[in-house]
Amino acid sequence: MNITVKTAKINSLFLVVVLIAGTFAAVYPSFIIGIQAQSEYENGYGYDNNSYNSAEYQPPSYEYPQSEYESSNQQNDYYYPPKDSVHPDIVVPIDFDTIQEAIDAANEDDVIKVLPGTYTEQITISKSLTIIGSGAKSAIIEAPPLEELDTNIIGLPYIVEVNNGSEVIMKGFTIKGPHGTDCGQLIGVSVLEDGTIDLKYAIVKGCTDNAILIGAPPFFPGGPQVGHATLTKVLVTDYQNQGVFALGSNTTLAMSYNKIISSNPNAFATVGIAFVLGATGTITHNEVSDNICNIPDTCGPDFFNQFQAFGIVADNVGQGSVISNNYVSNNDAGIAVAGESGCCIVDYNKLKDNRFFGITIVDGEFTVSNTKIFGGNVGVAAIAITANTTATLDRVKIVDAEIPVQALSTGNLTAVVNVLSPSFFAPWLTIPYYYLLFFYLSF
Repeated sequence: MNITVKTAKINSLFLVVVLIAGTFAAVYPSFIIGIQAQSEYENGYGYDNNSYNSAEYQPPSYEYPQSEYESSNQQNDYYYPPKDSVHPDIVVPIDFDTIQEAIDAANEDDVIKVLPGTYTEQITISKSLTIIGSGAKSAIIEAPPLEELDTNIIGLPYIVEVNNGSEVIMKGFTIKGPHGTDCGQLIGVSVLEDGTIDLKYAIVKGCTDNAILIGAPPFFPGGPQVGHATLTKVLVTDYQNQGVFALGSNTTLAMSYNKIISSNPNAFATVGIAFVLGATGTITHNEVSDNICNIPDTCGPDFFNQFQAFGIVADNVGQGSVISNNYVSNNDAGIAVAGESGCCIVDYNKLKDNRFFGITIVDGEFTVSNTKIFGGNVGVAAIAITANTTATLDRVKIVDAEIPVQALSTGNLTAVVNVLSPSFFAPWLTIPYYYLLFFYLSF
């Protein structure tokens, strides 16, 4: 059985499509993750609450694999690297007082061990090394004053950078920006010049504009830049714009079992994880939460006239990208996928209480499958701004969203939501029936 939710037209010719958050405003023109258009439109479009018969779509079972989502909170070694049998070539601060001195003295592929302590320094890694801290709670790399920091090839200050084609394993550290919210354009971890970082058992916190930045597109000063990052069991918080931001063709990002938590609702439209402009991402088993924008009038539920903060954004990304088995909660909008039709596998995610949108599909054709969406205003929205848009929902459960699915378009474009059985919407359940149905669908 198939339901098609057709488009509602928006009477507007003036559109602003904004793709990348206004991070580096002093260096190049601002862009905004998410999409904004100036328009006037009528409320009540999209899903017809009166004509949908939810009883027709009660699947006999709604099974998920065991690996649907495993919270990293349950991992006892979340902040600590396992004991390493490799004997370090250099120990800080025994052999050298600072981490940078150890890096400069090391040979390619050496192992550097960093003992507990706070190391106030800027670190540049231009050779392949393994750098092992004593644990994120005890080995801390803290940013020097902003005015003392060097800038990288794209003109931005950083705390740790991997560049020059080097391949770096780094684990067991906290990388810490300054206190407060005045951190300029500071990057916590920068990966450029075809560098590669494998970051594990780490925390990136304190005020940063971008906590982790990988690559850069051609219109950046010094661009294009390629970077590669694998993040495992990393906590990222306190960022002012993006938590993890991967940009440009040939840039790659792999993330699993990380926690990305925004902590500043007064920041402008933060994004937890973003990979855009040709970057390829494999985003699995992560927790992304609390990307909320509370700036009056500027931010809000109106997709076309206001801005929203997002949990995960994939915009014109590389083929073969994956967004799967993530838990995305308490954001303005949970997951956004735009452009490059069919680029991504979007499945087995759980979205809860994302206040304006659970998932938005923009300017392309995408399938969302085996997904649970709870609460919020709109469960799934298909939005056509520059291209016809089709969102196909296959085995998607939407419970307690005010509008389960919605389709919006502008000009002569069309937006369509195709709902395939046994997807299930339950927007109006009373509390007793809700619990009975939830119990029923859990088997």
